[in-house]
Amino acid sequence: MSGTRSPFPKARVTEALIVAHGQPSEPERAERALAGMAAEVQALLPQARIGSATLAAPGALQRATAAFEQPFTVYPLFMAAGWFVTDLLRRRLNGAATSLLPPLGLDAGLVDVALACLRAEARARGWAMAETEVFLAAHGSANGREAARSAQRFARALRQRTPGPVQVGFIEEAPFVGEVIPGLGPKALCLPFFAANGRHVRLDLVRALAQGDRSDILMPPLGLQPGVPQLIARAIRQDAAEAGAAA
Repeated sequence: MSGTRSPFPKARVTEALIVAHGQPSEPERAERALAGMAAEVQALLPQARIGSATLAAPGALQRATAAFEQPFTVYPLFMAAGWFVTDLLRRRLNGAATSLLPPLGLDAGLVDVALACLRAEARARGWAMAETEVFLAAHGSANGREAARSAQRFARALRQRTPGPVQVGFIEEAPFVGEVIPGLGPKALCLPFFAANGRHVRLDLVRALAQGDRSDILMPPLGLQPGVPQLIARAIRQDAAEAGAAA
């Protein structure tokens, strides 16, 4: 009969919003890049609805959250559970999201992603991993400790899995990247512990490496390496499964 409600409730569609810091000086560039990441995750979760927004683009988060018709999950594309995630993002969401997942930098599977890209790069250069030095270039912060703690935790996890040395340097605190670069050996790779290819990577880190005559060791940021969309999709899928089990 027309207009009769089905006795079977509609299955809840998983909705998730990937949120990143973005780039205040170039908000649209960062929005486009994040939308590309969201599209990759969407392809891995065809039955879900995946959106994206950066905090730096005016109104982007509000528009993205308004587009969802039901409670949703937020995935922070950040490398640490610092102020932006635990304070600013929560306040901006204002209770709209059902759950706020741990950020990318805390995902245990990220170590496997890093090892895969480091091994591939070392192999392409004809180096054995035992003789390859890893330089983890991270953001750090002059205003809080969580960014540095996250990078140092990740470095410790790498050291347990790779035979070569692992060094850490920061853009905004000591040891600064410019202080670490001169001490790197001839077979070193610089892996930026960043979620995206923002100005800190494209300008600050590139400049520091050029000044040290080591421009050739720079790799794409960890957040852009193959395997990251799979980590995000897995986290969203697991959250949806846990929510369904608890319902």
